[in-house]
Amino acid sequence: MRRLNFTPWITHGSAYAVLLLAVACGGNSANDGSGGVAGTSAAGSGGVTSGGSGNTAGEAGTAGIGAAAGSSSGGAGGEGASAGGGVGGGAGAGTGGTGGQAMECVEQMGTGGFTQPGCDDLDRLRVSNPRLEPSEGIISGTAGTFRVDLSDISGFGMNYYPGVDFESDTPGVSVTDEQFFAVLPCGTNQADSSVQVDSSVPAGTEVTLTARVMMLNQQCTGTDSLTYKFTVQLAP
Repeated sequence: MRRLNFTPWITHGSAYAVLLLAVACGGNSANDGSGGVAGTSAAGSGGVTSGGSGNTAGEAGTAGIGAAAGSSSGGAGGEGASAGGGVGGGAGAGTGGTGGQAMECVEQMGTGGFTQPGCDDLDRLRVSNPRLEPSEGIISGTAGTFRVDLSDISGFGMNYYPGVDFESDTPGVSVTDEQFFAVLPCGTNQADSSVQVDSSVPAGTEVTLTARVMMLNQQCTGTDSLTYKFTVQLAP
């Protein structure tokens, strides 16, 4: 405890009153703390605010910063901790991030001359949205139709006989390919394949079909592709 020095002329009663006043004031005011700043939220969680120390309540923490745009949800703000002997700092409120958006295809102006496309130009095209008719699967000894969408995502299109190459991984299940004259800039063509299941293929067989971007008279590798599975059905 800090020693108090009194001058000789102070009476005993005055010294006792001064002593009581010093005790009532508490510790040194330099020990009174202020509330910490809320942590910046990263990947969805905020930091914790440090509370004040001493007799004075900590100040409210600064609001936590939300997640960056493109994230589906913002980070939560930091929570104020209780101050020693006082009231804790207020929790920071996090700000939510804005969800990302899909890139939109924009039609591009032509170069003014025709250049025969090659395999590298097929990266403009994508296959998507696979579906089978009948959707529950094809009965052994019958045929069905497998469809995908062939789309241009570059804005330039493809005008040199693009198409879709269809494949089956099961002996006795045959498929046909689809060829087009062109795919317009930012356009989508529906590509159909006739799927024939031979009667020798037993019901319950799982078949994997593959659809791959291709073009006429070219053997291109690494183009966009997708797979689709179905089960051969038993005749009713």
